[in-house]
Amino acid sequence: PVGATVSLYGSNFGSTPGTVTIGGKAATVQSWSPYYLTVTVPSGLNPGKATIAVTAADGQTGTSQAFTVQAPPTPTIAGLYPNSAAPGATLYLYGSNFGATAGTVTIGGQSAKILQWSNYYVAVQVPTLQPGSATIALKTAGGQSAQWTMFTVLALT
Repeated sequence: PVGATVSLYGSNFGSTPGTVTIGGKAATVQSWSPYYLTVTVPSGLNPGKATIAVTAADGQTGTSQAFTVQAPPTPTIAGLYPNSAAPGATLYLYGSNFGATAGTVTIGGQSAKILQWSNYYVAVQVPTLQPGSATIALKTAGGQSAQWTMFTVLALT
């Protein structure tokens, strides 16, 4: 998926770093040697087949068409704490595949302030909402979504 590290093996890459593109988009080169390089899959690629082009410092280019960009993993909200809270309280979401880069969270359709974000854990501030049931929607930076429907907004006391 986008953001993943890819290792490329070959020959005649040269000692001086050149450039690498995946699907026509520049990939960030992490390491470069005459026979091995690592790059980061660039953003903006759609899942599916993509050509990798390696251009050595001397201008010679080699390509590979055996690369598939995978869709980002689907996030899952496995639980939250607490199950009910008043506006202004901190709500903790637990799960997987949230990604390292912060996305967005809405509660009852209102944006929640992100306090912390990791691949498995997100902390948000409950926005101002009317008391009652509210759906929590998490959207990753990569555009994947997950929902949790068992949350209750409490009245301010």
